[in-house]
Amino acid sequence: MDRFVVSRPIYPPLSILFSFVMLLLGLLISKRESFFFLLIAMALLYLCFGYGRILGKCLLVFVPLSLLVGFLSYLIARQEIAALQMTGRILLLGLCAVPTLSMPPSILTRSLAGLHCPRAITLGMLVAIRFFPILIAETKQILEAMRTRGVRVTMNPLVLYRAFLIPLTMRIVGISEILSLSIETRGFDLREGEQTIFRPVHFTSRDGIFCALMIACIVGAVVWK
Repeated sequence: MDRFVVSRPIYPPLSILFSFVMLLLGLLISKRESFFFLLIAMALLYLCFGYGRILGKCLLVFVPLSLLVGFLSYLIARQEIAALQMTGRILLLGLCAVPTLSMPPSILTRSLAGLHCPRAITLGMLVAIRFFPILIAETKQILEAMRTRGVRVTMNPLVLYRAFLIPLTMRIVGISEILSLSIETRGFDLREGEQTIFRPVHFTSRDGIFCALMIACIVGAVVWK
């Protein structure tokens, strides 16, 4: 995930709200012409606020995927408009993922702590965010070890069980223990009380500009006929 982190992310709660609202709004107006205006506005907004590198990486994945889904939709429905709308919906998913994907976990937890969010939620989100990238890396290492030993990834249940599932299960248990020990040794506690936040995350004027432009995009997409 560190490859997707930006140097100056938008205020984390605002980023989550932006992703949710834009996804919901895009799905509601996906049959209108303003839907594609919304997609272009989101891309321009990312470029203006330093998300260009992350936007490019997401588009490399979601553009081919959206074209494939749109082509399959055209083969099924035989309607160009329906295929174009389906293509736009897949692109919308990729665009909405940009702010949350590029959000550093530490900044997210510090901002939630500053908003007096329950510690159980902040710690749970921090563990969940860090767990899945580690799990993906461990899965790649297991597959690489299988290829090194000449074990091919097949649909044979016995091979998948002994060569893949058992090592993966052991690694998951090990990662869980390491994460629990790491939280304990760093002094994290679920009991509520006063806490000191290292480098508090505040809502800045830059975030206010982003919020204003976001509202302008929403109003423009809804009003445009």
